[in-house]
Amino acid sequence: MGRYVPGKPFVSDAKVNEAMKRLNTELRNQFLHFKPKSWLIEISEIKKIIQTTLPIIRFIIFKNRIRILIEEKEQLAINNMLKKIILRSRL
Repeated sequence: MGRYVPGKPFVSDAKVNEAMKRLNTELRNQFLHFKPKSWLIEISEIKKIIQTTLPIIRFIIFKNRIRILIEEKEQLAINNMLKKIILRSRL
């Protein structure tokens, strides 16, 4: 059995940190701890958050931070989907 060798950590910056903070506090927590109220989410803000945080997902999936048993064809499909999401979020 092989020995586990940790990969390089994700290198974050202030922009990514702020986007993750907003994703957790403004969006995730609002859904998780739902309280009836009026709520408006601006699509442009969601696009900015997605565009900034998707590289973290790509890093987790493709830099072997977690072990996912998928075929190369599936990995290419996931990568293409992430690219499309990133491109659409820039509109």
